[in-house]
Amino acid sequence: MKIISILNQKGGVAKTTTATNLSYELKRLGKRVLLVDMDPQGNATIGSGVFLNDEDKEISHTLCDDEDIRSIIKNTDYYDLAPAGLQLAGAELKMINMMARESVLKSRLETVRENYDYVVIDCAPSLSILTLNALVASKNIFIPVVPDIFSVVGINQLLDTIEAVKGINQNLELGGVFFTKYDVREKITADTREKLSSYLGDKIMNTVIRVNADIKKAQSEFKPVSVFNEKCNGTQDYKALAKEILKQVGDTIE
Repeated sequence: MKIISILNQKGGVAKTTTATNLSYELKRLGKRVLLVDMDPQGNATIGSGVFLNDEDKEISHTLCDDEDIRSIIKNTDYYDLAPAGLQLAGAELKMINMMARESVLKSRLETVRENYDYVVIDCAPSLSILTLNALVASKNIFIPVVPDIFSVVGINQLLDTIEAVKGINQNLELGGVFFTKYDVREKITADTREKLSSYLGDKIMNTVIRVNADIKKAQSEFKPVSVFNEKCNGTQDYKALAKEILKQVGDTIE
């Protein structure tokens, strides 16, 4: 089982959009996929068409109350989902006094190791204990960025965080950085790519997610873009991203 996190502390970079669409494209490539929503906003959960009731168990119950992760997993039409609800926002306070609190998610995921080929974690847009849990559990981190100057500045903080977490998780690697909301008509797009490439080198991925209205339309219907419109640019881009990530982590396509 390979565990990857989609991470950026900056909002508005299509992090959750990537996590949901990537999960579906990996499944279409023959992989058994679990998407874990570790963002208290629960956008990956809602974006997957899952709407929790007050009685439903979600990821905070697994992290804080020893709820078996298998009991909270929802089987959607697109992939399996470990959902997040409103209670995840309070999970960090509950976890403060827990032993090995940074490794709770990793230990919970061990129980489903034989059930999945991939676990995709949608991280919170902050460097919190929830994000730390995701990084400790993961082998590879993939970072979506938008082509602007703030991405260039923010990437350094993320790289420093990854290096710091290696003290706990020696296997953690930066899988790659890829652009979202990519518009070749804008000069800032080429400038940002050049600046990031100058010090990230081959960690800048070939795939870019182009600006595409169908991505937003698909979100409004709680569907992956390829279900909404198989032929649009968004579908082609996320299909390409899934294949490039498989190659990056040393996997094959069935």
